[in-house]
Amino acid sequence: MLLNFNNLNNLNKPQDGNKLSALNVWAVAFGGVIGWGAFMMPSQFLRDAGPIGSLIAIEIASFVMLVISCNYFNMIKKIPSELGPYAWTRMAFGEHHAFICAWSLSLAYLAIVPQNASALTLFARILFGAFFQSGPHYRLVGCDIYFNEILLSCSAILICAFISSRKIKFAALIQTIFALCLALALLAMLIAAVLSPKVLAANFTPFFAPSKSDASDSSFTEIITGIFSVAAVAPWAFVGFDTVPHLLLEFKFNKNSNKHKIVMDTAILCGGFAYGLLALMAASIIPDWYSNWVEYMDDLPNLHRIIAVPTFYAAWEILGGFGLAILSAAASSAIITGLLGFYIITSKFLCSLADEAVLPEFFSKKNKHDAPINAIIFITIISMLSTLLGRSVLGWVVDMASLGAAIAYGYTSLAARKFSLNAFHSGLSNDKSGIFLGTLGFIFAVIFAFLLLAPVPGIASSLKLESYISLIIWSLLGIAFFKYARFRELREILKRLNFE
Repeated sequence: MLLNFNNLNNLNKPQDGNKLSALNVWAVAFGGVIGWGAFMMPSQFLRDAGPIGSLIAIEIASFVMLVISCNYFNMIKKIPSELGPYAWTRMAFGEHHAFICAWSLSLAYLAIVPQNASALTLFARILFGAFFQSGPHYRLVGCDIYFNEILLSCSAILICAFISSRKIKFAALIQTIFALCLALALLAMLIAAVLSPKVLAANFTPFFAPSKSDASDSSFTEIITGIFSVAAVAPWAFVGFDTVPHLLLEFKFNKNSNKHKIVMDTAILCGGFAYGLLALMAASIIPDWYSNWVEYMDDLPNLHRIIAVPTFYAAWEILGGFGLAILSAAASSAIITGLLGFYIITSKFLCSLADEAVLPEFFSKKNKHDAPINAIIFITIISMLSTLLGRSVLGWVVDMASLGAAIAYGYTSLAARKFSLNAFHSGLSNDKSGIFLGTLGFIFAVIFAFLLLAPVPGIASSLKLESYISLIIWSLLGIAFFKYARFRELREILKRLNFE
């Protein structure tokens, strides 16, 4: 599986008017970082770490992602390939490691599309109650799945598939509109919360999650483990910033420019701002019949509709119906940008892998708009079938996706370290920062993977048994695909030698 860089010789030339602006690429990256989970997870963040603990954890996670972003940019300058981590790992460690990296990253990207599509059903339940929970339905792994909700999710999938099948400039424009809507809506809620007389400092006490044995206090150890529990979701929470390399052909590349780094870092910082804001919002307004946010969070399983989602309840209390409309606009924009952004990136990535004979040639076909149509069709079918399984089963896959992202981050950081080390030893560079950042990024990735794979007392981030089983199945499928790729490569060699 030799890398073909022929299509990258034109990185500095216009691609038939399909060039994207920095704002377009930022919209894809930021839209990938912020999805529906940003509006739902704050309640879990608060249970684990408390308001201030969550804020600290999110800042730590943002810093870690900025380090990994440095390694991505380091590799973009050294090997400007839309194959991203696959190409870098291939050049640094060979095809076996490269395939592991690509297979892991494919899982991370593929899982996000059905996850965001199924989130529409939860969003609809908050705003419209049981409106879509009628008609034929069934129960799977403790989750009630309604036919009407499946139709809702599938409609969103098909709309995003259609947009993705057009010229990328059009798809990026739609992505940019909704990403800006998301950012502006969150900024509006920040201003409203700061000016609201209902948001009091006392509402955030206790600042850290209380001890499980003593609801009034928490030990230093429990504070630290709570912070790590929240920070451990970073691979899942920030996946999206790493989509920038996959848009190199559309985003004019210049080795002397830092704009790719600026786009990635801005997406991470905006994502950190959004996660922090929503975590604090969840604790900012407490219903009158609770003495603090701890009682409110503990009682969430018994609540319904808007009050059952602290971020939406806070928006309602701060600005009434208008606040609910603003946050709903933000949430719906997050779902759309998550869907569309990863449709664009995943289809391009699968197509690029097919061009390198890693995946079957089927995925490399493009339509008249130069969109990877077969990859889009594949993503659509997988995503629509996933809606039949319900959120519980999808949760197992999403847990695996976090591991997939951590693996890609680790390989990229290790590749950055290796190339920087080689450049230093050969005298081509006196800069040791690439070596340090590559090492640090790899250590962070290993820690993330360890927290996902090994149960750590006090840190609830490890995979469930079902996720382990799903991971084994995905790994076996990967081995089969790798064997197919090697067979396909051997067949091509034999053809060239006229032995077939």
